[in-house]
Amino acid sequence: MKISGKVIIPDPICMTKMSKDSLFLSSFMLASSAFVSIGAFLLRYYSLVPVMLTYLTAAAVLSVLITSFFVHRGSRLAMNIGVILSALAILSSLSSISHLEAMTRIFRGGLITVLDLLEILGFYAFPLLYIFYWAVAARKRGVRSTGRKESRD
Repeated sequence: MKISGKVIIPDPICMTKMSKDSLFLSSFMLASSAFVSIGAFLLRYYSLVPVMLTYLTAAAVLSVLITSFFVHRGSRLAMNIGVILSALAILSSLSSISHLEAMTRIFRGGLITVLDLLEILGFYAFPLLYIFYWAVAARKRGVRSTGRKESRD
């Protein structure tokens, strides 16, 4: 919030004090973006995907990077959007036939390629870490704000 004379102007993106939580959450987003970007580059380099899919991936990565910036600054709105983006990453990967084929190859004892590892890290591991850590941080904030745990009666 900014104070201008006697008028209090609220911050438009709900910035809060930067904390360890925002640092971890933005790091998970950056890591996921990095792995997805490297995977998209390799897939395009070896001509395994169409150019349009590479552009769509770049747009998605850019949106995650922008959100990560605001998460790092402590925006609770951006943190909540990060949960949505993480869930969308997981769901989009689960709905992709090529991603599912790669996962079944891995679970059937096949070789794990670099692209498979990048997929696991970028679309599953770091988004799940983000959602889990966000939930833990939200629970911590709830306990801190009241000074005690809320009863569920």
